[in-house]
Parts: sequence; structure tokens; C-alpha cells
Amino acid sequence: MKHEFKDEDGFTLIELLVVILIIGILSAIAIPAFLSQRSRAWDAAAETAARNVAVNVAAETTANGGKAPSDGTVIPANAASPSPGLQAEVAKAYKATDVVVAYKADATNPGEFKVCAASKLYNTPKEYIYDSQKGGIQPSPTALGAAPADATALNGCK
Repeated sequence: MKHEFKDEDGFTLIELLVVILIIGILSAIAIPAFLSQRSRAWDAAAETAARNVAVNVAAETTANGGKAPSDGTVIPANAASPSPGLQAEVAKAYKATDVVVAYKADATNPGEFKVCAASKLYNTPKEYIYDSQKGGIQPSPTALGAAPADATALNGCK
């Protein structure tokens, strides 16, 4: 024998459409926020790479009696370096497929240098410049016109 309950009607079509509409509005608000988090993470990776490479270059500068390594001996991570220890540390500092890093020794002051970094993973990344003379990452990084292909695209270390 079948037993029927009178108050079990379920949801109406209007109620279901209202719920779907609310979910659509919430996702339209949330998705752009999540996408901006990805670009912030890529920028953070570039800034961290600039700091890590700068710390390694500063250690090498101290080991060399206050003379910074010459241009091109530190970057990119897979290039040959006169200092294997420094090269090994630089190779651990960033992933070359994700971040472009450039290094430039100061020609007028032998103990000073710049390290520049930017993300390769999106169209308009920020360039982070670690300047040993000014004391760290510059407060207002510049935005590049496009994702850098290699170190020559970075403006701060030219």
C-alpha cells in the first residue's frame, strides 16, 4: 500500500532559478579575484628571485674582498660561472622557465650591483630591481610592456 504525504511538494522552478542566479552572481564576483591572485603570486616569485640572487651575489662580493662579480658571471642560472658555489645557489634561487633575472655590476663602484627580475608567466609583469647601493628592492617597481623572453628585456639592469 502506498502512503502519500501532503506537504512533500519539492522545489518550484522559480526557487531553483533563484538559487542558480545567486550562485552565478557570487561566482562572477569571486573568479576575477582569484585570477588576480595568480598574477600576484607570479610577481611575488619574481621579487623573491631578485632578493635571493642578490643575497647570493652579496655573499660572493664579501668573499671576494668587497668586489662584486662581473656582469654575466651570475645570470642565468644555467650559465657557467667562475664561482661554482655561487652558481649552485643562484640555480636554486629561481626557476628559469618562470622568472627572468638579470645582474649588473656597478662599473664605477666595484662593490655595488643591481639584480632585476620579472615573471615570464603573464603579459604585463612588474620588474623588481634590487639595488645594493640604495638598499634593497625599489619601492615602486615598473611594469613591463610584455612578458620578458630573456634578461635583455629587463630595463633596470641595462
